[in-house]
Amino acid sequence: MKMKKSLLSAAVAAGVAASAQAQMYLNPEGTGQTLLYPIYTVENGNVTAMHIVNTTDDAKAVKVRILEGKNSDEVLDFNLYLSPRDHFAFGTILTADGVGALVTTDNSCTAPALGGPNGGAPYDGSTTTANGVTTRIQPFVPYGLENSDQTDTSDARAWMGHVEVIEMGIFDNSTTGVALEAAVTHNAMGVPANCAAVVAEWTPPAGAWLTTPSLAMASPTGGLYGFGYVLNVEDAAAFGYDAEAIEDFYAGSTDLHSRPGSVAPDFATAGVATSAWNLIETATGPQYVENDYANNLGTSVAAVSSLFMTSSISNDVIVDPAVAAQTDWVVTFPSKKAHVNGVAALAPFNELFDADGPDTIASLSCEEISIREWSREEAFTEPGDVTFSPEPIVNTVNPELCYETQVVSWNGESALNVRAPATSPAASGANGGYRYDIDFSYDNGWAIMDFLTARTLNGDVQALEGLPVIGFAATKYVNGERSYGHSTEHKTDIVSSALTP
Repeated sequence: MKMKKSLLSAAVAAGVAASAQAQMYLNPEGTGQTLLYPIYTVENGNVTAMHIVNTTDDAKAVKVRILEGKNSDEVLDFNLYLSPRDHFAFGTILTADGVGALVTTDNSCTAPALGGPNGGAPYDGSTTTANGVTTRIQPFVPYGLENSDQTDTSDARAWMGHVEVIEMGIFDNSTTGVALEAAVTHNAMGVPANCAAVVAEWTPPAGAWLTTPSLAMASPTGGLYGFGYVLNVEDAAAFGYDAEAIEDFYAGSTDLHSRPGSVAPDFATAGVATSAWNLIETATGPQYVENDYANNLGTSVAAVSSLFMTSSISNDVIVDPAVAAQTDWVVTFPSKKAHVNGVAALAPFNELFDADGPDTIASLSCEEISIREWSREEAFTEPGDVTFSPEPIVNTVNPELCYETQVVSWNGESALNVRAPATSPAASGANGGYRYDIDFSYDNGWAIMDFLTARTLNGDVQALEGLPVIGFAATKYVNGERSYGHSTEHKTDIVSSALTP
């Protein structure tokens, strides 16, 4: 990582000196304006805990967006107002009604206030206080799926997915800004002075932010970091991960603050940078280059995708029966939705997602992969010898991944307790989870997952190959009544190709 840090620091310094145009980058130091959490899951007793930390002296407005796993559709969205040096902690759980939900005992201000009504049972939230601790539960909702006329609107569709956190700005030095910063700042008892004040700004008919969202707001300053872990109490195992942090996400716009429930800001919002720092291979070794994607998708989506491009991911696989080991790979395409939900699939993805089509494989957006396996002593299994469940799609030689968040389980056992796959990878929701099973040929070893059919993503300087991927491997060992877990981030390629104008 030291090489990447030094290369990136030199590249960013050169870019700042040469241009006033912002270029986003994946910050190896772990802080940024945007955070991406590769997974949440509430299946089979899982609880996923997530944390958002403000390392700065600025009070911040932050968009928190929970996205289901099939097509990254919103199932919960709210504005979070962090005081300086604030830490917001929340979890995802499964309610008694079989609905995924956010739960928190944190006092940080949100709009709307968590734990409130959300359209009737089983989606109304609840707020309870015991022993001085207030617990707020806010169920996930299917309204976004219903409004887009999707066939699969089951609550189980939102049992797994990923999370976006996007900073929208800081409170400015105006009279209103100073007053609102004071309202969200915690007192000596750890309680904000007046959360109702920020909620009132969004409340009809007099809420000032309803007509002027930029009132009392200044440009984002970054400095957010995040982490999460999937915990299963019955298994006594936990798997932690760091959120990916994008710095210089914006190109200088100050009009970014949006109402709760709005799809903005997102990766395609006006004001998001269209340029990115990409690490490429050159004749003299790896180096960062500034790539602009304004002429690619016409938005900033390609710039975000470029940060996570790789032609393959590599990681360990441990399925040793002597310690009852199980391994899962979390594979998330965090920007896929923006590439596959238009009139034509946009590179690097190949197939459209058909939101209102029948819930079959033809409605999904799938990408071909192959698997290469090695033991720890260099024994090798060819890609064609690897079996994959569900079976390959008709007329497809290779297996495919069809979701935006999915888990690959090795040898039919899931370390993360993700539901077993249905007979078709299209049948998520109540019929099966976002999981694929792959047979591994050895007790201990490692594997490479190659993305075979991805199209080239063209910047103005360099073309990138592969798909935008985040995730990690989760491995669990069982020793009698005790179990242990650990996680390791996926390893990726430095991928570039000759640019064809």
